[in-house]
Amino acid sequence: MVSIGRSVADLASLVGGEVLGSGRTLVSGITHDSRQAGPGVLFVAIEGAKADGHAFAPDAVAAGSPAVCVEH
Repeated sequence: MVSIGRSVADLASLVGGEVLGSGRTLVSGITHDSRQAGPGVLFVAIEGAKADGHAFAPDAVAAGSPAVCVEH
């Protein structure tokens, strides 16, 4: 997990993304591993060689992640 202290809107602007919902939500960390998801941790859903991270987005949200970054 990478530790940061930025809002969802700040992060989206860095990568040219768009925010659906509140962009003011603060993110303290970022992970692509749903087992590390939790309060304050942005979950990034990416397609991997063995699994599609989008399938784990509900697990990350259930663990308390305030936001999910998706490819599609």
